[in-house]
Amino acid sequence: MDLLVLSLDTSTSLATLGLSRHGALGQIETLESLVVTGQGGHSGTLPPQIDALLKRHSLKAADLNLIAAGRGPGSFTGLRTGLALAKGLALGAGVPALGVPSLAALAWGGNVLGSGQNDSPFLAPVIDARHGEVFTRLYEPKNACPWPEALSEILVLSPEKIMPALKPLDARGRGIVLLGPALSFLPPPQAGFTHGPAAAPDPIALAAQAVWALAQNLGQECPLAPLYGRSPDIFKKWTPPTRLTCREP
Repeated sequence: MDLLVLSLDTSTSLATLGLSRHGALGQIETLESLVVTGQGGHSGTLPPQIDALLKRHSLKAADLNLIAAGRGPGSFTGLRTGLALAKGLALGAGVPALGVPSLAALAWGGNVLGSGQNDSPFLAPVIDARHGEVFTRLYEPKNACPWPEALSEILVLSPEKIMPALKPLDARGRGIVLLGPALSFLPPPQAGFTHGPAAAPDPIALAAQAVWALAQNLGQECPLAPLYGRSPDIFKKWTPPTRLTCREP
C-alpha cells in the first residue's frame, strides 16, 4: 500500500515542507516540495502553509499515513516549533509521526554524489550551531538503504576545526563531501574534501527515511524529540560539548 507522507524540517532558518507518496517497493513520488518563507518565523508561516499545501492536493490531515519531522540539531526555537506542530497534527489526525535527525536527511540528499559503493566519498553535512560553531557528523551513503550509516558521533566545532577533525576518519582516502546550509561558514576545502549542495534538509529525504524506519519497525528509534546538540543559551553557565551521541536506525 502506498503511504502519503507530510514532512517538514525547522532545524535551520529556512523551513522546508514536503508532500510525497511512497510505494511498497521504494518508489517515491514527490507531490510538492518547498522552502517556507514569510513573516512571523516558523510558528507563523508553517501552519497556514501546511493548510494550503493540503488544500492544493484536495487532502485533509486525516488522509495522511505518516508525518515526518526533522529533529535537528539546529535552532532551539525552530526545532520546538516544528516538532510540536508535527505532534499536534498527528494527534489530531490520528496518524503516526516520526522524527528524523536533520543531519541524516542532509546526508541522504548527498547520496546522489556517490554510488553508495566502496569507493564513494563520505558525507559530512553541516548545520549552524550558533556561537561561531557548526554541527556535523560523518556518514557513509548506502545504495540499498535511504538511511546512510553514521560513522562518527555528532561534532560541535568551530568551522576551521571541522576538516582537521574529520580528516583522520577517512582512513581509506575516499574523500569527504561537505554539504548543508552552514557550508558558507567553512574555510575553502582542503585536500581530500569537496563541497556539495548548500541546501536546507530535503523534506522528501525526511519522508523516505521515516517510511523506511516505519517499515523496519524502528519507530522507537525516531521519536518526535528535539536533538538540540548543546545547552540552551538561557543557562547562565553554558559550556558547549565537543561530542554528542545520537541513536539512529
